[in-house]
Amino acid sequence: MAYPPEKLPGRYRSMAILEVLNALVVLPLVVVKLGMPATAANLGGALAVAVLLLVGGAYWWAKLRQLRSGDELPEGLAFFAAARLPCWLLVVGTLVLAVGVGLAGPTLAPGFGGDRLAGWLPGAGLAAFAVLEQINYFHVQLSHDNRYDLQRLFRSGLRRAKLARDLDAWAARPR
Repeated sequence: MAYPPEKLPGRYRSMAILEVLNALVVLPLVVVKLGMPATAANLGGALAVAVLLLVGGAYWWAKLRQLRSGDELPEGLAFFAAARLPCWLLVVGTLVLAVGVGLAGPTLAPGFGGDRLAGWLPGAGLAAFAVLEQINYFHVQLSHDNRYDLQRLFRSGLRRAKLARDLDAWAARPR
């Protein structure tokens, strides 16, 4: 059973809003509330997640506009194609930075209860989440948050992400 077409505008709108809200409001509040030390590793991980969430939010806005206009493909696919590699560099670089800091030794967050892990582990976790977001948007759909997605997942397994399929169609179109 496919996601009902009449519900797609609301779904795309809510996904766009939630991604942007998570990047600009929820993530910073979580970082502050948890008292994460402001180390390069932690801030890098938070930045990587925020960037991927904003890219995702922009994509869902483009999908909503596509749905309303009846266009074959969403506008802005050149941006998403160009963003794919820099996003990979950001998320993998941040993950390497965070883990490298963790393996390097002394804490970069003095005065934070002497907890060496606090200087890099949250950043590594956020960077790992950013890697999953990168895969979820640009490669394989990992997020299955409704019964239609779950039914399809159990019926036929993982599939290419919607953005990846749009990018494939955009690259294959006659120029």
